[in-house]
Amino acid sequence: MGRKDSNVREGIEADYVDIRPGRNNWRDEGYLITSDIVGKEIILENVECNNVTGDKVTIMQGCRVNGQINYRESVQVASGTKMDSEPEKIE
Repeated sequence: MGRKDSNVREGIEADYVDIRPGRNNWRDEGYLITSDIVGKEIILENVECNNVTGDKVTIMQGCRVNGQINYRESVQVASGTKMDSEPEKIE
């Protein structure tokens, strides 16, 4: 990992998950690597993870999902996002 990369080994679970570089703090730099991300509303940018599961999921630029993207209500995925499989709607 580079010095601007962060690693959360056990994954992230919360109602609201918003992981984006702070425009004033990171100068559009920084990258997060984690296992699974679970929440009701999820917004990701510059994140590499295994799986994403949420009600409303937004995957922005600079992301890689090595497993599944599961959503209940809505999903938006930026073009150029690296995914192992297409997002899947779950109940």
